[in-house]
Amino acid sequence: MLKATMYFSYGSDARSGLKSKTTFDAILAGERSSTTRFTAWPGYERWTGLKVGDQVLFYADRDMKGRYVDVTVTEVPRVIDLARCSEADLAAWSEAEGWSEAAGRRYGRKYGPGIQIRSRPVTTP
Repeated sequence: MLKATMYFSYGSDARSGLKSKTTFDAILAGERSSTTRFTAWPGYERWTGLKVGDQVLFYADRDMKGRYVDVTVTEVPRVIDLARCSEADLAAWSEAEGWSEAAGRRYGRKYGPGIQIRSRPVTTP
């Protein structure tokens, strides 16, 4: 199982209508259904082999010791270039991630292409 952090605050880069303040809370609230990992980021390679049904454990803190949520991959990683993608693709990315479209374009220009992994939280009885 892949483990990662998901502790970022949206701040002024949140998409319109987002109620959650952090990426972690957005997963729990059903407002975030994907994560994007850029080729320029360390550890990118570990995300490329994910398959539908794989699980990822996201922690709400950098130390990966506090709250966490287990998600299941629902769509295999797909390449996305936020600096150059269509407005429709950017809007879909924004809706799934919780970040604004402007933030998405900025991330694309800064980090280059990446992969988008769609997921859903695992429900527990």
